[in-house]
Amino acid sequence: MCNNINIKIMRLLKLTAVVATCSLVVTITGCIKERGNNFVNETSPTPNTVDFNHQNETAALDIVPTPTIYKFYAELNSSYKAYPGTTITIAKNLGLVSGAGADFLPDSAYQLVNNTATVDPATHVAEFQLKIFTSKIDLTKSFAVGYTISSVTGGAVIGTNKSTILIVIGAKNKWDGVYELKGYHNRDPYTFPYDVEESMITVNGTSDAFYWNDVGSVGHPIGTGPGAVSWYGASVAPVIVFDPATNLITNIYNSDPAGPPITMFTGPGSGQSRYVPATKTIYAYWNYNGNPLRAFFDTLTYLRPRD
Repeated sequence: MCNNINIKIMRLLKLTAVVATCSLVVTITGCIKERGNNFVNETSPTPNTVDFNHQNETAALDIVPTPTIYKFYAELNSSYKAYPGTTITIAKNLGLVSGAGADFLPDSAYQLVNNTATVDPATHVAEFQLKIFTSKIDLTKSFAVGYTISSVTGGAVIGTNKSTILIVIGAKNKWDGVYELKGYHNRDPYTFPYDVEESMITVNGTSDAFYWNDVGSVGHPIGTGPGAVSWYGASVAPVIVFDPATNLITNIYNSDPAGPPITMFTGPGSGQSRYVPATKTIYAYWNYNGNPLRAFFDTLTYLRPRD
C-alpha cells in the first residue's frame, strides 16, 4: 500500500514539473513574441530637416565705397539630436521678390559669394554670404533678394514651410537717423520755438530728406506727403545736401516740385549751414518764399538709428 502511494506521488511531482516547465517556455516565448511586435510597430525616426529659421530679414547698410558682407543662415534641425555632415544648396527666387513688391537687386550691386554651404556641427547652421556694393544701389527703388533651398545632403529633407528667405536691401548714408530737433521759425506775428524728434532719411549718398513737422503750431505733419508741411496750400518738404569732404551743407531744396522753392541763408554765429561730426549735429538755416518770408533756424542732434 505504501509503495503504491509513493509511486503515485512521484508521478504527480513529475507531471507538475513538466507543466511548470511548459508554462515557463510558453511565458518566455510569449514575452519574446510580444517584444518583437512592439519593436516592429515602433514609429520610424523623424528625418532631419533643413530650413531658414528667419524667412524675412532687412539689411540696413551704410553707404560705403567698399563692398559690405551680409550673412544669412540655414539651419539643420534634428529631433534625435543627430547632426550628420550636411551640405545645403540655394537658388535664386525671383517670384518671392516680385511678390513682395520689390525689384531683385541688380547684379551690378551685389554678388552671392556661395550658393552651397556645409552645416557647422557645433552651431547646426550653414552660412551664406552676400557681397553688396552699397554705392551702386539706386535709392529711388525698393530692392530685395530671395532664395530657396534647392537641395540638401546627409539624409536630411527640406522643411517645406520654411524653405525660402526674403532679404530687403536698404542703404543709408552717415547722416541717416533720428535726431532731436531744436530751433525756431519766424512765422509772423510770433516766433515759435520747438524741441521734438525728427528723422533724416537717405535720398542718396550725400542727401537726406528732412522729414520736418509743422512744430511751431500743430506739432505733426500736414500737407501732401510724409513729413511735408503746408501753409496756405504750399507744400514744404526739405532735402539737405552735404559735402562729405568739408561737412558743409551745400544746398537745401524742396523735394515737392509743386511747392515753393527753398533757399539757404546765413544764420547766427558762424552762420554756415553745416554738419559737425564730433557731436553729430546738423545746423540748417533755410527759408521758403511765403508772404511774409518763412525762416527756420534748425539744430539737429543725432539720437539713434532709424528703425
